[in-house]
Amino acid sequence: MSKSTNEKSKPKGKKQSVGIIISFQLGNLIWFMINQGFRTRIFEFNEDVLGINEILFLVAFAIFTVYNMFNDPIIGHFCDRSTRFVPRWGKRFPFILMGAFPFSLML
Repeated sequence: MSKSTNEKSKPKGKKQSVGIIISFQLGNLIWFMINQGFRTRIFEFNEDVLGINEILFLVAFAIFTVYNMFNDPIIGHFCDRSTRFVPRWGKRFPFILMGAFPFSLML
């Protein structure tokens, strides 16, 4: 390999210690366990209490997942592009304001 291609393939940034990597993974494990417990309770609640057919619930969940697959990058693009409010309030401020009113109606 030439020197230029070898330099390009090197990862940039500081290498993290094993302790930091383990601490991040433990935090990820805790979040994963809480999330899975919540999802399990949601499935049980919808099947047992509400009486929704599990196939219908899984189809609805799959539709929501596909919707998120397209929606999340679009919202991320708009969030990263907004620079009008950055100096004073930060770039997420307009989206917090847009979400505050609908969220307050749900409560």
